[in-house]
Amino acid sequence: MKMKVNAGTLTYEGTANVVNVQVAKDAALFGGTYTVNDMSDRQSADFAADTTTGQFINHGTIGASAADRNMTINGTLVSDGRLQAYGSGENGRIIVKGAAKIDGSTVTAREMMPGESRTVLTAQSISGTIANTDTAVPVSSMISAKGKITDNNTLSVEMTAANNLGSTDETVNNACNTVINMYDSMGAEKFQQGEWRRPAR
Repeated sequence: MKMKVNAGTLTYEGTANVVNVQVAKDAALFGGTYTVNDMSDRQSADFAADTTTGQFINHGTIGASAADRNMTINGTLVSDGRLQAYGSGENGRIIVKGAAKIDGSTVTAREMMPGESRTVLTAQSISGTIANTDTAVPVSSMISAKGKITDNNTLSVEMTAANNLGSTDETVNNACNTVINMYDSMGAEKFQQGEWRRPAR
């Protein structure tokens, strides 16, 4: 059996024992434990080989469903989509019990504030280059995210304050920049401001 999320957002808290999982570009899958079984040795030579067995393939967005839960993948993760952490809790990460091939993926998060960092994903090995290592990507109108790979087995995200409002009038942009400057000048108390926690778009 194969599991496919072709559109929309699916939150799944169960356990799936399948041949593979595929998340389409405009789809999202949060939560759950997935065992993806490599069936390559059991395929008939009379049919074209299926090279996707044993893989969790992400072109969309995947991550934990809540801050106190993890998404677990038993097998190989292949991703060029978004890998999302869930902040404000003890868990909220993706655990890959296998290899994570994440070339071209974007690291992001929800429920996190500027200046905070968090583990997004752990794996037995991580290969590939993420899209936002050097350049932060917008998470909300005033928060952006940058990713980092450490020791070839840990992927993390760091949040920064940013003006992502785009084409608005000068007054709105000036107000936004003023708020960001005020925030940057604050001390540790700025991490107590819950209104900065906004879900990823």
